[in-house]
Amino acid sequence: MGASLQVDTGVCNLRAVASLPCYAEIVPTPRTWLPRAEEILAILKKSSADELDRTAIEMLFEIQRRTALLLMDQVGVIKHGLRHSVSRTSLLSWVEQIVASEGQELERRQRVSAQISEDLAERRATRQALNEAGKPARSFAITREILSASVDSLPPEIEITPGRIIVSFNPTDPDTACRLLYQLGLALSNDFDSFLAVQLVGNTAGNTVGPTVGHTAV
Repeated sequence: MGASLQVDTGVCNLRAVASLPCYAEIVPTPRTWLPRAEEILAILKKSSADELDRTAIEMLFEIQRRTALLLMDQVGVIKHGLRHSVSRTSLLSWVEQIVASEGQELERRQRVSAQISEDLAERRATRQALNEAGKPARSFAITREILSASVDSLPPEIEITPGRIIVSFNPTDPDTACRLLYQLGLALSNDFDSFLAVQLVGNTAGNTVGPTVGHTAV
C-alpha cells in the first residue's frame, strides 16, 4: 500500500524523513484511480512511450503532484539529472499487480454500497407510499450489519429448519419483530444458496430461544 507523509515543517522537512528521528505521521494514500484501472492499463498498453515523467503520471492517473511522486517511488524512479521518470513497462506491471491484489476488494465494496443504496431507496419509497395511503411505516434502526445479513449471521431469534422459519420476539416489543423480519428478508436475498442448503441438506440455521418470548411462524 502507498503512504503519504504529513510533516510538521517546523520540525523537519521532506529530505529529513528518510533519516528520521523526524516526526511524521504516515497515513495510507487512497488509490482514487483504481476504478479507472482498466482505462489506465489500456492507455499504457497502446502507448509507444518508453518512459513517463511526473506530469504524465499526474494526467494519466488524475492525481496531484505529491501523490504522483509517491507512486513513482513505488514503481521505481529512473533519474536523468533533475528529470525523473518511470519505465512504461514497469508502470504497467505495477498497475496490474495493484488491480490483482486490490481490485476484488474494491468491487466487493462497490457491490455492498450499491446494495445498501438500493435497499435504502426501496425503503424510502415504501415509506412514502404508506404515508400517502395514511398508513405510516414503523421505524427501527437499520445498521450495516443488517443490510449485509447472511443466513449464517442471523441472530438466534431467527431459526431456519427444513420447511420452517421461526422468528421469536418479546410480545411487548413488536418493533423488534419488524426488524428481525426485515433482516431475515435481506439474508435470504443476499445468501439464498445457504438457505437452499438448509432445506436440501437438513442442517439448521439459527438457535432455539427460550419459552419467555412470542413466536411467529413464517
